[in-house]
Amino acid sequence: MPASPTPRFPTVRRLLRLPAAAVLALVAALAGCTPDTATAPTTPAAAVVPRQLVVPTAGYSQVALGNDHACAIEAAGGALACWGDDNLGRATPPAGAYTQVSGGYAHTCAVRAGDGALACWGSNRVGQAAPPAGAYAQVSAGEDHTCAVRAGDGALACWGYNSLGQAAPPAGPFTQVDGGTFHTCAVRAGDGALACWGSNAEGQATPPAGAYTQVSAGYAHACAVQAGDGVVACWGRNTEGQAAPPAGAYAQVSAGAFYTCAVRAGDGAVACWGRNDEDQAAVPAGLTAVEVSAGFAHTCARRIDGSLTCWGRTDNGRTAPPAVPTTRVAPAATFAVPVTAVVAGQPFVLALTGARVPGYPAATRFTYQFDCGDGLGYAVASPSASRNCSATAAGLRQVRGKVIDQDGDATEYSTTVTVGKAVQAITFTPEPPASALMGGTLTLSAAGGASGNPVVFTALTPATCAVSGNTVTFAAVGACTVAADQAGTDAYEAAPRVTRTVAVRYAWTGFFAPVSNPPTVNVMNAGRAVPLKFALGGDQGLAILAAGSPSSQRVACAGGAPTGTVDQTVTAGSSTLAYDATTGQYTYVWKTERAWAGSCRRLTLTLADGSAHTALFQFR
Repeated sequence: MPASPTPRFPTVRRLLRLPAAAVLALVAALAGCTPDTATAPTTPAAAVVPRQLVVPTAGYSQVALGNDHACAIEAAGGALACWGDDNLGRATPPAGAYTQVSGGYAHTCAVRAGDGALACWGSNRVGQAAPPAGAYAQVSAGEDHTCAVRAGDGALACWGYNSLGQAAPPAGPFTQVDGGTFHTCAVRAGDGALACWGSNAEGQATPPAGAYTQVSAGYAHACAVQAGDGVVACWGRNTEGQAAPPAGAYAQVSAGAFYTCAVRAGDGAVACWGRNDEDQAAVPAGLTAVEVSAGFAHTCARRIDGSLTCWGRTDNGRTAPPAVPTTRVAPAATFAVPVTAVVAGQPFVLALTGARVPGYPAATRFTYQFDCGDGLGYAVASPSASRNCSATAAGLRQVRGKVIDQDGDATEYSTTVTVGKAVQAITFTPEPPASALMGGTLTLSAAGGASGNPVVFTALTPATCAVSGNTVTFAAVGACTVAADQAGTDAYEAAPRVTRTVAVRYAWTGFFAPVSNPPTVNVMNAGRAVPLKFALGGDQGLAILAAGSPSSQRVACAGGAPTGTVDQTVTAGSSTLAYDATTGQYTYVWKTERAWAGSCRRLTLTLADGSAHTALFQFR
C-alpha cells in the first residue's frame, strides 16, 4: 500500500502558535536563507528487502498525524478514528470504510474503500478540503493544500493553497505523493525518480538523483527511502539535524516539522532524529513497528499487531488514540503431516505452512519449534518451517509445532500422527525344487524384512517331511509343505507366511536286467512273461503301484532304436509283486499276449508317488 503521508505544519499566519525558535526559522525560510547541505544517498552496499506496511486483522491498519491531531483506520471494517485538537472539525471524520488517511494542518483527507473517492473534512478556507471527483489510490494533506494519486493512470491532482506552486504538480505518472508546508514531493512510476515542486528556499524541492520507494515532505526538508538498499536520503533544511539520518536500511520514513522518524528494515526498530524539545524524537525503548508518522511535536507508530504507540507533546489528547480491539496478531499455520504415510522405523517430516497471513509483512521473521512426540520436547527454534522426525514404534503419536513471529507472539499446534508398522516380506533364495527323493534332505534359505528377526521354517505335513532349523528331511512319498515365517516388532508387522510344496518321490533307479531302459527296445516272444525288476531305495512295502499299473500301449516300431533280448519266463502264472531284501529289488512279473506278435508296445509302470516309468518292447 502507499506509504502514509506525514503531518503538515503551521503557516506564517499562525506564528503565535509556534515556539520562538520555530518563528525565527520560518522567517528565515521566507527570506530565502541559504539551505544547509543535503544528505545525499549513499551507494547501495547490498540489496535489502524493505519492510512493508501491512494490514493486521485487529487494531489499526494505518495511522497519519496532522499538526496537532491524528487519525487512524480501524483494521476491522476500515472505519476512521481521529483524536487530538478538533478545531474546525479536523478530528471528526465522516462515517464509512477507508483504505488510507492523511492529516494536514487543520484538515484531513482519506481514500474511500470500494470506489476510491476522496473525503476531506476540517478547514476549507482555501479549498484544501474540496477534492475533485474521481477514483484515487493515495492522498496527502499538506499545510493548506492537498494532492492525490489518481487510480489507473497515476496522474496527480492537487488543490488548495498554491502561493508557491505547491499545488501545481508536474505530469506523471506517480506511485506516491507527499505534501509539506509549502512544497510537495512524489515518486515517479517506472524508475522511482523523485519530483519536488513549490518552495525551494532551503533546497527542499531539489531532491537527489536515484530511485526511491517512498518520499515524505516536512516543513522545509524532505526524506526518501532509496530503492534496493533502503538507505534514507534527506535534503533541505538541516538546522536541527532533521536532514541527517542515521546509517542503515529503512522501510519507511516520515518527515515531521523539524524532525524525522523512520522504521528500520528487518527488525522494525524506530529511529528519530532532529528537534526533540517535547520528546517527539524520543522513541520508547524496545519499540518495533511497521509504520511511523511524525507530526509537529508528537509521533505515533503502528506495531505489527495493529496497536498504536504515541509519544511527544500530549495536550488535546494527541498521544492518546481511542481504544479499539488491539489483540496481537497470532501467527497462523497448519500442519502438513502425511499422517497415513508415516511408517515406524522410517523418517517423516513435520512442517508448518501458511504462517504469512494478512497482517504480516513479507520480511517478517518467523521461527519454528517442533516436538516430534518422542519425549524430547521442543527442538531449538529454527528459521526452517520443518523438522525431520523418526518413529521407532507404531501407534498414535502426539506431535506439536510452534510458530513465533519477530515480536514474540507464538501459536502452538498439535496433531495426532498415526504411525503404522512397516511391512516385511519373505523371499526364498533360491526357490525349493518341485520334487525331491524320499529319504533325502534339502537346505532351505530365505530373506526376510528389515526387523532383524530370523526367518523360521516349519513342516506343515509331518507325515511326509520334517524340518530341523533350515534342513528338511523327506520321510515319505507325497506332498511336503513347508512354511516360512518372520515375527514382527514394535516397528514392523510380522511377515505374511510363505509356503512351498515339494513332491516327494521314490528313489527310482530304473529297470534292471533282463529289461533295458529306453531308448533300448526289448525283443521277446509274444505270450510269454517278463520279470520287471526295479529298486526304490529300500523296502517301501507292496502298496507302491498306482491303480491299474502297470499298463501297456501299442506303438509304432519305426525309429531305429537299439534292441536287446529279454530273458523270458516260460510259465507266467498270475502277475505278482515281490520284494527281495537280499538284492533290495522289487520284481513284478508281466504277462504278455500272443496276439501282440509282430507289434511293438510301451510298458508304463506308474508308482503310488505319481511318477511313471516306461520300457519299450517288440514282440515276435
